Amino acid sequence: MRLTGLQSSSVGKPMPVALWTTGSSGIASGTVAIQFNEQLLRVMKVESTGMFDGKLGNKLPFEVRNGMLFISMTRPPEMAKSPVNGQMLNITFEVLGAGAAALAVVPSSTKMLTVENASVAIRFDSPLTVVLR
Repeated sequence: MRLTGLQSSSVGKPMPVALWTTGSSGIASGTVAIQFNEQLLRVMKVESTGMFDGKLGNKLPFEVRNGMLFISMTRPPEMAKSPVNGQMLNITFEVLGAGAAALAVVPSSTKMLTVENASVAIRFDSPLTVVLR
């Protein structure tokens, strides 16, 4: 998994971030955990790209706890055999303050399950660092 987005953003502006994944078929559900600085960023919305659930722009359920964004996803049974490979979702943050913000997927808190209910190993590239001004 990797996060992509702008290298800089301004206070009061929306800041889009995309979650990309390279994986295999057979993934049925999961929860992605992303660490971020709640002093500098607020989650506005999380949207599907259609790769995981087949619904482009569908709002995904999320929860924010202790500087972690948790996003829950479930694939329709007919899509579970398709590969999970590409841009999985879009997150829009609101920039609350100036500074440097690092966003990172937390593999130990991210869980992906196959149709057989087996866990899928998660690897994450380096954090996305954004300069906020």
